[in-house]
Amino acid sequence: MHILLMVVLLIFSSVYSEDITRRLELYVEEEMADESEEFKKELKRCFKVASRYSKSPELEKILEKEGCRPVFEKYEKIIDKATQRYSEELHKNFEQVEKEYREKIASSIKQKVQAGVKKFKIGNIKFVFIQIPVDPEEYEIYEAKVNGKNSIFPGCSTDTDIIAFLPVSTEKPFKLTVYYGKKIPPWKLEKVLEGKEKLNMDSVYKIDVNINGGNFQEFTVAEEEKNGLYIYRLPVPAVEAYALYKNTNTRKPFPKFQIDNPCSKEKLVLRRRPDSVYINLIVEKNGYIEEKSFKVWERDDNSN
Repeated sequence: MHILLMVVLLIFSSVYSEDITRRLELYVEEEMADESEEFKKELKRCFKVASRYSKSPELEKILEKEGCRPVFEKYEKIIDKATQRYSEELHKNFEQVEKEYREKIASSIKQKVQAGVKKFKIGNIKFVFIQIPVDPEEYEIYEAKVNGKNSIFPGCSTDTDIIAFLPVSTEKPFKLTVYYGKKIPPWKLEKVLEGKEKLNMDSVYKIDVNINGGNFQEFTVAEEEKNGLYIYRLPVPAVEAYALYKNTNTRKPFPKFQIDNPCSKEKLVLRRRPDSVYINLIVEKNGYIEEKSFKVWERDDNSN
C-alpha cells in the first residue's frame, strides 16, 4: 500500500486508533486543567445525571431541568479545541512524513531485478501484471506509475514474490515504474504521526519496465476434469478469485498463500462443476476507485 495513503488511513481508521485516541484524551485533559473546580464538579454531576437517565425518553428535558445543557455545551467546546490542537499536530507530522517519503522516492535506487510482466484484458479492461522476485515478508510496493503518472495498484504476495495489477488505458507503448522497499508497520506510522519517532525509511528501490503497445491477452481460465474432480487454473495469481454456484449464490474461494496480504493461488479443485469463476480487481471509473468482480470463466452446458 502507498505509504502516504496508509498514513491517512491511520488517521481516520478505528483499527489502529488506540494510541491516537489516548493522545486526544490527553489534550482534552490539558484543556480541562485550566477550568475551575466548580465547572469540573458540575460536569461530573451532569455525567451522572445523563448516565442515570440514559434510557429515559425524557432525557433532554431532565438535562435541561438540571442545568446540564450549558455545561455540556461548554465541554463540547473544550473537546473541539483539543481536537483542533491535535489535528494541527497531525497535519504538521504528516507534512514531515510526506517530505521524507518524497525525498526517498526522488533518490530511489534503480534495480535490475528481472520482474515478470504480463498484459491481460477482461472485456474492455486492460491491466498489467507485474511480479517482483523479492522476499514478501520484508518488502512491499510503495507506489507505481504509468508514463510518470501515479496509478492505483491492487497488490498481494505469494511465498516468493510481491505482485501488483496496474490498470492501463492505452494501446500505445508505455513506461511502467514501480517503487518498493522495506515494510513499515502501522504501529511505527502511528508513533511517527504522534511525533514520537522519525520515519527513517530504508532505501527505496525502483524498477523501470518499457511495455510494448497492444497484444493484451485474454485472462483465460483453464478447466480440467480428472478423477471426478474439476480443476480450474488461473494464468497468474490473483488478488482475489472465486468460483460461483449461481443457484445457491455460493462462493468457493481459490486457496490463498500463507503470508501477510496473500494472493489467491492459481489452482482450485472442486467436486462439483461451478457456473462461473471471478477475479476481483480495483479499477478507476469517472474519477472514483472501486473494487469490481470480473467474470473470467463460465460453463457452457447444463451438466452437473
